[in-house]
Amino acid sequence: MSKMIALDVGGTFVKHATFVDGKILDGSLGLFPINEKGESDEILSAILTFLKANPAEAVCVSIPGPMDYPTGTSQMKHKFASLFGIPMKAWFEERLPGTRVDFVHDGVAFLIGVLYLKEGEGAKRPAGVMLGTGLGFGYSKDGKVLINEKNTPDYPLWNMPYRDGIAEDYISARAIRANYLKASGNALDVKEIADQARKGDEISIKVLHDAGEALGELMQIRKEDAGIDRVILGGQIAKAADLFLPAAKEKTDVEFKVTAYLDNAALYGTYAYSVYGRDLVQVVTA
Repeated sequence: MSKMIALDVGGTFVKHATFVDGKILDGSLGLFPINEKGESDEILSAILTFLKANPAEAVCVSIPGPMDYPTGTSQMKHKFASLFGIPMKAWFEERLPGTRVDFVHDGVAFLIGVLYLKEGEGAKRPAGVMLGTGLGFGYSKDGKVLINEKNTPDYPLWNMPYRDGIAEDYISARAIRANYLKASGNALDVKEIADQARKGDEISIKVLHDAGEALGELMQIRKEDAGIDRVILGGQIAKAADLFLPAAKEKTDVEFKVTAYLDNAALYGTYAYSVYGRDLVQVVTA
């Protein structure tokens, strides 16, 4: 019975699960704290301590980019700045003899996960949208996630020119918070805005409606230029989908589905990538 550890690295916590024969081991799903602004030793030691306490034959880490994923060398300056330039695959494998350590882009892991969990069945070209602090997007063809030569999602959406800026300026936690602040003069997080909307607050309702319209328009663009026909939503903002999806559906006939695995789709994808690797992705060259 081989064990595999899947880690999904965020800015405040690392989600973790132990997989045995494709299923999460009972009691192994959880998280531990991490400080993205900490020194490299602090960040790496927090992960290493967990892995030493939970030995496994393989570890796969879902983490945002930019990064050289084959070596686990971070090229990020906006997050985990102290890890810049450190070849983490070699660092961990040296300290965990007999354990293989791999890295995968978090957006790729999410879409692999929802496909592995059969949430793309019936669609010709399903896409994944991660609505968190930023805007993550990936799409697939023939059951494979399309990636570029940097092992990140092909045809990213977050920086696409849109209206008076880029897509992420209109649909992301950052955008929703900023628009609410501009309209109300108050600073709230997205969950608080959603709670206010459910109580009938007109400003909150409009801010989320506007975000939904932007999402719908952007997905219609991706339908026309990339052929997507289903969007599977993940990320914490997807918990407020009932408040913005009606507006999105007014702007496109692309099918929307909130993943049934909001808290662990990326972990399943991380597991699947560790086991099946390149069989689950297709590199699109320019």
